[in-house]
Amino acid sequence: MINQERIKHLLLELVQIDSHSRKEREVALRIKKYCEEMGAQVEIDDAGEKVGGNSGNVIARFPGTVSDADWIMMSAHNGHRRSRRRRQANHRGRHHSHRRHTVLGGDDKSAAP
Repeated sequence: MINQERIKHLLLELVQIDSHSRKEREVALRIKKYCEEMGAQVEIDDAGEKVGGNSGNVIARFPGTVSDADWIMMSAHNGHRRSRRRRQANHRGRHHSHRRHTVLGGDDKSAAP
């Protein structure tokens, strides 16, 4: 069963972590921890080093329950453009948006959880 409250809280946590291009280590480590808590084998590769960044790709492998099933790959971008202000979210019922003069970055990070 999908726990919508858990996903909402994780997204709101992730969007408040600064992670502009090539400075994504903090959010990558949070995603790594989250995936490990769910039982995944997780690594962060060295792609960031090759482009002058401080983090590589987060690669999480979750064990399957069907032995002969095909594997599935999912991808999400966890960086966002720079903002002079701390990211903050507005909450209106089920909808979340950025507060005035900030960028939320949720379009990138929403696929991560």
